[in-house]
Amino acid sequence: MKIKHLLLGLLAASLFVNACKKNEDENSTPSPSPGTPAATNPIRAYLADNLNDARQSFTVNASTGGGVQGSGGCHVQFAPGAFRSATGAIITGTVQVKLIEVLSIADMVLLNKQTAGNYGGELRMLTSGGEVKIEASQGGNEVFIVPNGAVVSIPGSNVDPQMRVFSGTEDSDGDVTWNMTEDSIVVQDSAVWDTTGVNWFYYQFTADSLNWLNCDYFPAASVTTMDIDAPDGFDAGNTMVWLVVPVLNGVLGGWYYNGLFTTYQAPIGYAAVVVALHQDADDNYFSSFTNITVATGMTVPITFLPTTLAQFEADVNAL
Repeated sequence: MKIKHLLLGLLAASLFVNACKKNEDENSTPSPSPGTPAATNPIRAYLADNLNDARQSFTVNASTGGGVQGSGGCHVQFAPGAFRSATGAIITGTVQVKLIEVLSIADMVLLNKQTAGNYGGELRMLTSGGEVKIEASQGGNEVFIVPNGAVVSIPGSNVDPQMRVFSGTEDSDGDVTWNMTEDSIVVQDSAVWDTTGVNWFYYQFTADSLNWLNCDYFPAASVTTMDIDAPDGFDAGNTMVWLVVPVLNGVLGGWYYNGLFTTYQAPIGYAAVVVALHQDADDNYFSSFTNITVATGMTVPITFLPTTLAQFEADVNAL
């Protein structure tokens, strides 16, 4: 995609977007998973390495502002004077900005960034238009932004008017829970950005804080949890499981409890793939890809075949 940065257009568009506000569900925290803590799972280290490798670095002049453009097409435009220290002091000079783009289901699996949204205290799969993580620092110290201090643009190819803005909270295992905000999304037509005739556009919104942000919505469907039955010895210490719904661009992780991996609430009736990766004591890898249609209360048995990380990544990218 050939992208032309129209900074004046970005700033003008931001006038039509509501300021970021508190999360609508911030007082309704979902219950924690009852599964065994999985921090020692070596696959989590592999996924964390993938996340670190996906981090892109930029510099921005804090006084004059400026934009950063990710390799996947995401754009963040910072207003002049937007940055603040932890004590609220105005930041001047150069700020280091880091950006992670999670746009596809392959990204969501390989970076372990599921689309589990807080629906009144219950975690449900979201339809995602793309996730980003934005970090800013100066001299190794985290810095922050004022309300409406940044305009975030996430590219897409098919406009979905149901999209809303969600902010994410990441736990110690790297799993993110998404909460809907009161922000509005403006759809920027591709003609504003690209004159080559490519059919694409931006979901655009203002932000009053950084970290994890996402364009999502809850699909209109009844939901169910699912159990995934892996072989004996395949557990929270050596195996990771995801439920992927390609048509929704949605992914749920699975937590291990009482001999089974269990997902959060998934939409019933959708074609899905149960994806799993296992690492044995000799550092050999095994993967599983099982096609299903989500049904109420189902238990899905899965089997594994030998693989490599390179092959697993290729298989996930082919979903």
